[in-house]
Amino acid sequence: MKSVSALWSVWRTYRLLGPLWRRLRAVAQPESVLGTPQWWRAADEALVHRETDLQDWLHGLAPYCTRTIMTDTIERASRTGMSTQHAWALGAATMIHHAIESARKAQHSHPTTTLGTGIEALAPILGAGSHGMARVAHQYSVLARHSTAA
Repeated sequence: MKSVSALWSVWRTYRLLGPLWRRLRAVAQPESVLGTPQWWRAADEALVHRETDLQDWLHGLAPYCTRTIMTDTIERASRTGMSTQHAWALGAATMIHHAIESARKAQHSHPTTTLGTGIEALAPILGAGSHGMARVAHQYSVLARHSTAA
């Protein structure tokens, strides 16, 4: 049986992924391969479901992802004294934010980057694991709050 702290960590990660998951769901409007998670499912199963959806939807955004947006943001954040981990998450979130906006604006036109270039830009995010993705999702929710307040 899992410890309470392990279960709390899973649910905390699941909750942190929520804002990005909801935004990508609204943009992509895909059908999840796994179906809708039920409230009685195990915490691990719910987290895997959410992570799978995020990865699938991020692959759909790949043609709109540009590595230079991510690296430029990381460099600026690092120069301000932000930790490497936080700067990386901010860079990834900024790239995703720009990709979502580009995809929304270009619904009937073609993306500006190729699928391969976008997948290459997304690779560090997709390979970051649950906690890395949660850091990106947290930074994305901060960016989203600031962009709607402005």
